[in-house]
Amino acid sequence: GICLDHLGGRCAVPNEVIYVGLQAGCDVPTGRKDKPYCSPADAIVEVAKTTAHKVLVLTGTTKLASFDVDLPAEQSLTVIGTGGPDIVDGRGKPGVQLLSGNLFLRGVSIKDGLVSVGVSANGPNAKLWMSRSVVQGNLGGGVRIANKAKFTITDSRIVENGKDQVSLTSGVRVEGDPVAKADRVLR
Repeated sequence: GICLDHLGGRCAVPNEVIYVGLQAGCDVPTGRKDKPYCSPADAIVEVAKTTAHKVLVLTGTTKLASFDVDLPAEQSLTVIGTGGPDIVDGRGKPGVQLLSGNLFLRGVSIKDGLVSVGVSANGPNAKLWMSRSVVQGNLGGGVRIANKAKFTITDSRIVENGKDQVSLTSGVRVEGDPVAKADRVLR
């Protein structure tokens, strides 16, 4: 099963798992492994129809388009990479943009954004957890935390971002009003 360490270590139940990947069957998705959604954005439309926790499992090897997460503040979504696809900036927006809700990224690669940052959490109702993930080669920078968004980032690589790859934007950038110390963790 899929263990959810950030939710007490319980395993995901089948009805909360949604598969995402560009492969045969994604044109008529059910969210099952054999008929995944073609993009994370398409799957998130389904997630937004419920308040229940959902797990998106990214499959395949084809690069996936960037996506936004804008859920009710108390709703949570887990996105798990399987070592296959990268999330890429296809629209001049962050690879992953969290506006509201609780988002946990595990084993996700966000790479090669041509314009924006790799990951953005923006707003007081945004809470980002990122573990064992890679944010690399995004010209707008690595991770941007703004406007009192809360974050925990552990065991992740945030490297070679920004135009010169060594600027202040290459790693984790916190902007706007200070985030309370209890709401920011970087290990």
